[in-house]
Formats: sequence, C-alpha cells, structure tokens
Amino acid sequence: MFELFRMDLRRMWKERFLTILPLSLIAVLGVSYALMSLVSDPFMLDAMAAQGADVVAQDFEEALQIRQYSVLQYLHAMLANGGMWLMVVGCGTGVFCAGDYTRGAVKNIFPIFSRRWSYVAARAFSLLAMVLELAVAGFGFAVVLKPFSIFPTWGGTWLDWLQLFGTTILLGWAFALCMFFFTTLVRSEGWMAVVALLLAVGFPATVISGVAGLLHLPPLGEYTLFACSQRLTMTFQPEVYVPIILTCLGWGAAYLLLNTWLLEHRDAA
Repeated sequence: MFELFRMDLRRMWKERFLTILPLSLIAVLGVSYALMSLVSDPFMLDAMAAQGADVVAQDFEEALQIRQYSVLQYLHAMLANGGMWLMVVGCGTGVFCAGDYTRGAVKNIFPIFSRRWSYVAARAFSLLAMVLELAVAGFGFAVVLKPFSIFPTWGGTWLDWLQLFGTTILLGWAFALCMFFFTTLVRSEGWMAVVALLLAVGFPATVISGVAGLLHLPPLGEYTLFACSQRLTMTFQPEVYVPIILTCLGWGAAYLLLNTWLLEHRDAA
C-alpha cells in the first residue's frame, strides 16, 4: 500500500496535478474577487449610471454589503455556496483517477498488487493529500489577499476558521472518494468531467429531493454531499457540523467499500 501511495504522489507531481489544480483554484478565486471588487465599486456604479445604465439604489446597497464582507465570509461564499470547491475537487480527482485506466496503469498495478483493498486504501490517502493541498492553497490565497483587498476584517474567531477549514477538507475528501468510485464505473476522463460537474452543481441532489417529495419520503436530498456543502456556516455550530461530519464520513466509508467490492468483481483492464 505504501508503494502505491508513493507511486500516486510521484504521478501527481510528474503530471503536474500538484501545481495545476492549486493554481486553477487560486485563479478562479482571484477572478471572482476581481469581479466582486469591480461590481461593488461605487465609482464604477456612478460611471455606469452616467452612461445611461439602469443603476438603482438597491445596486449601491448591494455594493456596500459586498464591501463589508470579511475574508471568512468571502471564502465561505466562494467555496461553499458557490459550489466552486466541489467542482475543482471533482474534476481534478476524477481526471487523476481515470488516468489509471486511460493510460493502462491498472494492467501493471493489479497483477502486482492483487489485493484490491490495498489499491483503494492507497488511493484514498493520495486523494486526501491532493484535497489538503487544494484547501491550503485556497485559504492561503485569501490570507495573502487580505492586505490588498476591499475586505475590512478577517471575520470570525480562530475556531470559526478552523471548523470551515476542517470541514472543507473532509467534504472535499468524501467527494474525491465519490469521484474515485465513479471512475471505476465509467473509466473515462471525459465522462468523469461530466459526472463531476453534474454532482458539483447539485443536479442529482435536486432530483433526489424532488422524487422524495413526490413519494412523500423523508428529505433524502439533505443527506447528499452537495447538501452538506450548502449547509456550511461561517460560525462554529456543533449542532450543524456534527451531522455534516457524520454524513461525509458515512459517504466516504460507503464509497471505499463499494469501490473495493466493484474492483474485486469486475475486470480491471
């Protein structure tokens, strides 16, 4: 298992996953910040109004609200509410896992490591390392951005920051394990990108909630990873985060077991 983990890390570095993915997340966060700064600039709104644009008092109120954001509020809005975190994690980890099949690596891995659980366990640790690096890159960008940003305060306490950072990693890891499982099913980089996008924007969660409502079942959509990302808050609330943590751990364990079972009962080629 340790050999497989080292092989994954070597491949992440060689194929530049450890640089491209963090830079992609930082680029998206940077563009989002630039747009927020632009649309909340009162001078820009005045210039637009002078050019005949339909700028009303509500636009100035919304601009003021944006400029009162804290750094923690900005991170929460981008990574949680916007679905950006799941999208970057899903596409990155999905394409990485699919590479085992598109490049034929499993033909060499499985004959040497016949125990499928060791392959699944090693990949789980590899995905955790990838998600951890992404989270550090995202939060690190926000920390570096603060002195040059429009945000007046950091926001929250150290516990608020810690809970958002920790649950972001756990949520991303569970979602990465989800992508790992679907990779075993579809075994295609193109299809994995499609699956990642659909799951990241909450399409399956919306369908599940709709069907559950029609059949008068409990709100099953609330137990999806997408729903967990929407329930993240900026303040530490144990009554909110304990169910989120348990849901992420439950889905993560389920995907690990399903992936192991699927690999043991399906041709690896």
